[in-house]
Amino acid sequence: MRRETCGDPRLRLAPRDARLSLALRQQLGSENGRELTRRGVEAAYARHLRGSLRIGAIDTLDGTHARARDVRFFDPQGEVVVSVREAEVDLDAAALLGGTLRFERARARDAVVYVRPGVDAKTSLEEAFGSENTEDSNESSSHERTRATERPLAIDTGAIRFDDTTLRLALGGPEVTLRELEGFVRVARSEGGPRVRFDAVRGRYDGPGARVLDHPRFEADGRLRVRPAGTEARFEAVLDVDPPWPITMAIDDGNVRIEAGEDGPPLVVAAMETASIFVDSLDVR
Repeated sequence: MRRETCGDPRLRLAPRDARLSLALRQQLGSENGRELTRRGVEAAYARHLRGSLRIGAIDTLDGTHARARDVRFFDPQGEVVVSVREAEVDLDAAALLGGTLRFERARARDAVVYVRPGVDAKTSLEEAFGSENTEDSNESSSHERTRATERPLAIDTGAIRFDDTTLRLALGGPEVTLRELEGFVRVARSEGGPRVRFDAVRGRYDGPGARVLDHPRFEADGRLRVRPAGTEARFEAVLDVDPPWPITMAIDDGNVRIEAGEDGPPLVVAAMETASIFVDSLDVR
């Protein structure tokens, strides 16, 4: 008499699991699924960070791959600090299950970043991506206290490619704008505070003296870290003038320092001296 074998139970379940996975992907990729995901991402952001996030629409959601448009990050006062016309990401699902937001691949197009003074001696950018402050929790609502006591969301974006990006700096003096930016940025956020790394960044300078200098292009790399005691940063750039001119900007203990070669073009030297007078008056916390 021939015995029928059932085989490995895991193999018997595999087809059903595959069908469930496919059904789930199809549901998430539907219009209703994309809308529920959009709302869920915005709510999760609000639970962990002081600012807020608004996503215009998620056009594509296929497994861990998503493409969204009109993505905007706001500071606690409701002012836009980052606006991205189109964003495309591939999430690291395993890291997300472990409590870390990480991208296997990410790209942002046509973005604008605004840096303005914050209400508590920080920049608006720091406030938008900072954790909820627990010092004033006695006067806050129960919802705000819940946000303050939750475990901070760990973030490690990996290298994000950005194109056609604009950075606007308005910290109480002349506005400085960097246009046509492209390169790579990596943002990592843990309990020690956010860290940002810039690599192979290229762009065009549009600020004080830019017209005289024919809006020169530049290449730059940089590191930035936000600590409770203050912001630390160092950027090294090469200005595309004749001859090329290296410039270093450092932020430490609330001081901004600009160092540049003394043998640069006279007009550039004069512009840098003017910029140094301006940044000496800044108080970066």
